Amino acid sequence: MKRIAIISENIIFIKLLRSCLDRKIPDSSITHFSSFPDIKEKIEQANFDLILVDGIISGVASFEIINYLRHEKKVISPVYYFSEARQDYIRVKAYEIGVNYYYEKPFDPHKVTNEIVTNLIRAELIA
Repeated sequence: MKRIAIISENIIFIKLLRSCLDRKIPDSSITHFSSFPDIKEKIEQANFDLILVDGIISGVASFEIINYLRHEKKVISPVYYFSEARQDYIRVKAYEIGVNYYYEKPFDPHKVTNEIVTNLIRAELIA
């Protein structure tokens, strides 16, 4: 079973990705986090195969969440980041703090889901 975390407040973003992931990876377990305190409280309890982060989370910068996961919690799971920003320096900063895959909104959820499945299969073959 694949364990997937979705970090977002946007219900449409969550439902869209959850729906596509449920179809492509039916035996997955998807956990939703909607705030930084929620992440801090519950992230230690789970070891995720991948983490999907919405670029817009109120009250805290999404980069702060990724930095927390990578540097304080030492999470090594792949991070998929979804941003409305179009500036190259934002993309560069995202990769510098530990994002593995960067997508600009709007994005094709089916394409993203297919890439996630491909990357999960690749990771299993390497392990």
